[in-house]
Formats: sequence, C-alpha cells, structure tokens
Amino acid sequence: MSASAAGSSSSHNLPATGGEWPGSARFAGVMSRLGPAKLAAAGILIYLVVFLLAPVRIAVPFSTGAFWYLVVCYLMFFAGCSFLQLLPVSLVSFRERTNWSIDRLFNVVLGVALLGIALRLIDRFLFRGLDLSVDVLERRAMVATVGTNPVAMVSAILFPFSYLVLFVHLLRDPARRRRGPFLFSLLIFFMPAADGFLLGSRSVAVVGALLLFLFLVYFEVVKPRWRHILLSILIGLAGLGLGGWIFAVRLSAMQLSILQTIFDSGYAYTVTPVPWIVSLMSTTTSSLLYGLLFTYLHSSQYYTHGVFEFFYLYDHFSGPFGLGSDLFGNYFRVVGLLFGFPVNPAEGPRVGVFTTFFGDVYLDFGWWGPFFIFLLGAMVEKVWNSAKNGNLGSVPLYFYFVIIMLFFPVVNLLSNGQGLFAITSFVLFQFIYSYWFRERVTAEP
Repeated sequence: MSASAAGSSSSHNLPATGGEWPGSARFAGVMSRLGPAKLAAAGILIYLVVFLLAPVRIAVPFSTGAFWYLVVCYLMFFAGCSFLQLLPVSLVSFRERTNWSIDRLFNVVLGVALLGIALRLIDRFLFRGLDLSVDVLERRAMVATVGTNPVAMVSAILFPFSYLVLFVHLLRDPARRRRGPFLFSLLIFFMPAADGFLLGSRSVAVVGALLLFLFLVYFEVVKPRWRHILLSILIGLAGLGLGGWIFAVRLSAMQLSILQTIFDSGYAYTVTPVPWIVSLMSTTTSSLLYGLLFTYLHSSQYYTHGVFEFFYLYDHFSGPFGLGSDLFGNYFRVVGLLFGFPVNPAEGPRVGVFTTFFGDVYLDFGWWGPFFIFLLGAMVEKVWNSAKNGNLGSVPLYFYFVIIMLFFPVVNLLSNGQGLFAITSFVLFQFIYSYWFRERVTAEP
C-alpha cells in the first residue's frame, strides 16, 4: 500500500482491518486444521458411520479387486499430499486490503456473476426452450436434447461466480458488512441451486449448502456454538427432507409409487432396504411418519450405494477406457465441438448412479488411476498451503476441494454437480485475486 493511500483520510481508502482478518495468525490456524489428508480420512469415517446406521443391506457380491483399488487410491492421495510437504513453499506477499480495493473487486465479481446468470437464462429459455409449466422430467429432457452452444459454454464458466459474490462481500471489514448487500449476495449465491432445482438436481444444492456453511464459519458470521451446531443439524435435516421431496416429485412425474422405488430405483440395485423399515412403511397410517421413514431410507440409499456400485462396475467393466473423457467430459465435448471430432466417454455397466469419486477415475484410467489420484493429492495440498499462508483467493477453490474430499466415498463431484466448471471459475478467481493484491514472491528454504 502506498504512503499516500495510507495517509488518506477517506474511509474508502482505509485498510480493511476492523478485527482479525483471514490471513492473520488466528485464521491461518483455523485453515491449518483443515488439511486434505485429514478431510479425506474424515470422509471415510463419516461414510462408515452413516452406513452402520443405514437401514440397508448389501445386494451385490464383495469385490476384492475393487476394494484394493479404493485402498490404493486413498494411499496414493495421502502420498501426494505428503510429497508436496517435502518441497519448498512459495510465500506470496499481498498489498494491504483497503475498503476501496475490496469494493472494486466486489463490483468486478458481481458483474461477472450477473453476466453468467443472464447467459444461463438465455441458454435455458431461448436456446433450449425450457418450459416451467411441464414436469421436471420434461424440463431435463429439454435441456439434455439440445447440444452445446457458445452461450452455454461461456455461461458454464461464468455462472459459478455467483458463489463468489458472497465470498468477496465477506472480505469486507466486519463493520462495513451491511444487511442489504449481504442479503443480495446471498440471493446471487443461491442462483446455481435454483437452476439445479428446476431440473430436479440435488447435488448442486448440496454443494451450495456446504459451501455456504464453510464461508459463514470461516468468516465467523456463524460461530461453532451449540445453538449454531443445532441449527446446522436442523437445516441439514430439512435439506434431506427437501431432497426426498425432489425425488418424490420426480417419481410422481414417472407415475411410480414411493414404496415401489425403494426396491426398483437405481440406488436399490446395490443396497436394498432391511425388512423392518419396509414393514413399518407398509403398515403405518401416519403420513408424517411415512415421510420421515422414506427420507431416512432414501437418503441412506442415496449416500451409501456408491461404494457397492463401484464393486459392480469394477467386476463388469472391461474397457475401453475413457482416457479423461469421463472425468473431464464437459471440456472434451467443448473441444470436440470446436475441432469437429467425436467424444466417446467410457460407459459403465449401469448409468445414473454414483460410483464414488474413483468410479470415473477407473473408467478413464483403470489401474493407472491411482497415479492421477497422487497428482490430485499434490495439487490439493498446494492449494491448501496457499490458502493457509494468506492467499484468500485460494480459499473458495480449497473449500470446493474440501467438499469433494468429504464425498470421495459417495460421488465424484468433479464430474458431477457442475464441479468441473465451478473449479474452473474458482481458479479464475484465484488469478484475479492474485493480480488484484499480490506484491512479490519469495521462497521459503
């Protein structure tokens, strides 16, 4: 920061230091407890707890090869994280943030987000003819049957900036966080979830809810007190109920009964309900209890089936491998459209189901996949080091990786839930933030 800026009496040029800011020692300490190896291990633990409490039983044979593939992938991820710890760390110095510089950054990010929203609306309603009066299955078909176009390509990259408007707002001095801009930023933040809701997608809503939680906790808008923890649990349960309701709407569009789908849905192929919950759902006369039991069962099947789908995939897929066209399918399709070559991603034996994070890795690379996971571990570790060493531009990207790692045993949130485009947007934001505030780079021996 220049001497003239530091000496200015204008409030918009004052340094944004109304308290301890992210990048201070205390916030660095918070980030230091969120290491990628710990979070990947936490994802395993959460999965095991949910599976033990789930009213389901495994309906496919145990696959020794698939089990060892998962073990090797996790070990390679941990090895990638550890490998990067042996390398020198680049420390980046940033100019002191001022109210004026943050306001300018906010306006830039907001402008990009609004452009992304506008392009998404144009693509959805003008190019794809989305009709809100039809059921969710027809809306999904309208979107899926129209190919990629330039507007869709640009909107896919810019639309996830909607998440970042709130993040930049929270960069402001806590004393300058007005309620109006906060609520407006929150409205923009929920645009991706609203877009997913129109198409009956739950993964985008789950990612958005977790990202919001991480932002609010990191900036201490919400502090980890018991009432906040209880409120978070209640919101999570409400989210499960909403997910069950979205699924029920989709079932209604397909003219299927709820009780039928707990046996016939894609998830039920590998994890079927235990007898006691089926009996209780069949005999209860309480619609409330019926809804709660369905939400409990369906959420359990939804969350736990990925591992066993991967068992089935491993034992029934023999190639050819996709060589990246499954993990990075969106970009493969864009490049194929631009240069006129066909894209043929590998197809597993069953579609429309989760196969953990590692299912798409196996479809693309087979037993070469663990080497990709090693590189992923090293990259995530690098982003984490950047975030905990004061580069706030890396925080949204790392938080997205946090969500991906916690869901390793469940689903691939890189190739699902618009994850690849969100990561691309967050990488662009990292460059924008670094350009905005960076001064010089020094090397730590």
